[in-house]
Parts: sequence; C-alpha cells; structure tokens
Amino acid sequence: MRAAFEEMLCSGFRNADLDAILAAAGVAKGALYYHFDNKEALGYAVVDEVIASNVHQKWVEPLRNAKNPIDVLIRTIRSESLKREDVQRSCPLLNLSTEMSGIDERFRRRTAKVYRIGTTP
Repeated sequence: MRAAFEEMLCSGFRNADLDAILAAAGVAKGALYYHFDNKEALGYAVVDEVIASNVHQKWVEPLRNAKNPIDVLIRTIRSESLKREDVQRSCPLLNLSTEMSGIDERFRRRTAKVYRIGTTP
C-alpha cells in the first residue's frame, strides 16, 4: 500500500506504473492481483487506508480535545515540509481528487468522505 501511495504521489494515479509499485514493494504481480482485482481497486484501497489515515492522524486527531485549536493548526502547518519536491507534489488527497473525481465516481465518493472531518471512507 505504501509503495502504491508513493508511486501515485509522484506520478498521479493514471500514470502510476504497476511494475514500479511491485518493485518497490518487493512483491510479484500475482500477489498484487490476489489482493486487488485491478489497478482501480488498489487505488481505492490507497484512498481508504493510507490517505484517509494520514489525513485523520495529521489534521483530525490533533484537534480532538484541543484547548487551543489555532495553536494546534499553526503547529501542524509549520510541521509541513518545505522541500521543493514536497511542495511541488502538493496534497495527495487534493491531487487524487482533482485527477480522478471527474472520471471515476468511486474515487469521487471515497475522496469526498475523506474531506468530511472526522470520517473515514
């Protein structure tokens, strides 16, 4: 899942290379297709399990029971990487939503759920 996330982050979903994902994960193609019917199913799992979890851990959890939410938000924003490659990649959720929501309803529904604070797909 992490290898698929990284490849999608760098290349976008449509340009993500399954062979690159397999090589990074160190698994065979048969193992991938044992767990996922197709590339789309892998992408849905990345949204549901990796991206939703990252958003929840970074943005939602720190605000739960926060005495001063503004301070929490400031710390969260300041913790963001300013490395050129990280800034250029932007937000994984935004990137995937922009790329796929208009052409795949299942991606649209999944990413929309992640945007709803406190929920997971």
